[in-house]
Amino acid sequence: MNEHPAIDAGRRQAHRVLLAAACAALSGGARAQSDFPDRPLRFIVPQPPGGTGDVISRLVAQRLGARLGKPVVVENKAGAGGTLGASFVAKAAADGHTLLLASPGFATFGTMFPNLGFNIATDLAPVGMMGSVPVALVVRSESPFKSVADIVAHAKANPGKV
Repeated sequence: MNEHPAIDAGRRQAHRVLLAAACAALSGGARAQSDFPDRPLRFIVPQPPGGTGDVISRLVAQRLGARLGKPVVVENKAGAGGTLGASFVAKAAADGHTLLLASPGFATFGTMFPNLGFNIATDLAPVGMMGSVPVALVVRSESPFKSVADIVAHAKANPGKV
């Protein structure tokens, strides 16, 4: 399946931004502490292997490892909507050697999963933004919905059915 050229170009640009941000964010700390990293870094991807996050993480890990002079090992810890990988990183030693590929959806963990065993806002700290991706909400052209307001109105008129 061929994607639209604008989407493909946007993805390439996001990958470049992602790589530059990750390298810049992590290499600054490495210069400030001459002994960091003193062992390989672990890059936890809370998604299964082969997906976009996994591929991007492996590209970043390769370049970051070369820049830091230490291996950066990508580990996929998929499951429970990303909470398994996030929990693993939240409970890891706070020494900067364990990184997490997080997505905007992580901000909803506290409300969606009240018994996580960790607090996404206080147990994890952002290091840098690796990229951004445009998101679109689409429906079939025959759908009665022509806007988000239409969907919201339908959901309110049909509680528990949407």
